[in-house]
Amino acid sequence: MKKLYVGVLIWSFALAPIRTVSPCAQGSSKLEDRIKQILLYQPDVGEDYDIRTKITELGREIEVRQVLISFLSAYRYPENTMEELFLDGAVFMLGELKAKEAQGALSQILLDSTADRRTRAWAAKSLGQIDVDANKDVLLEALRPRQYHLIRINAADALANTKDPKVLTALDRYSREERENYVRQRLQKATDKLRARLKLYEK
Repeated sequence: MKKLYVGVLIWSFALAPIRTVSPCAQGSSKLEDRIKQILLYQPDVGEDYDIRTKITELGREIEVRQVLISFLSAYRYPENTMEELFLDGAVFMLGELKAKEAQGALSQILLDSTADRRTRAWAAKSLGQIDVDANKDVLLEALRPRQYHLIRINAADALANTKDPKVLTALDRYSREERENYVRQRLQKATDKLRARLKLYEK
């Protein structure tokens, strides 16, 4: 049913009225439209579909990143399923592309308690992919117990790739204090990974 609904969204999007714009703006608008179509596509189970390749093939990566970053503000508070797909797709792709210029906007989303918690969880993952050390403080904030469990898990997974003993202390404390079994296991896994990394760097 979701596949059919998204298909209708793509069809409606393709039939949207064409506006008269300057050649430069038209080129940007065309790239934006093509990115949106890719983000709306829902592959079938087992279908080989590499969204990163599909998007980066559309044009220069810097231009693609600029469009994706614009989605973070344009669809910060999505009003429908289509806008949710644009926002979540942009958050995900900016991590895949390691877009350093998106770190500020992604951090705002991660710490925005009014934003969708699944989107915030993606933001935690993307910040870790881009530069975990530069985003260490915001990820530690996302690790606090009051946060949604997937946000905490993604923050912990990212922080496990740092080289900071203070991060290990925080991970260890939160993993020991966690009452939910699955979350505790994931936090402990991140703790063990970071402890092993630190031992390697001590040698």
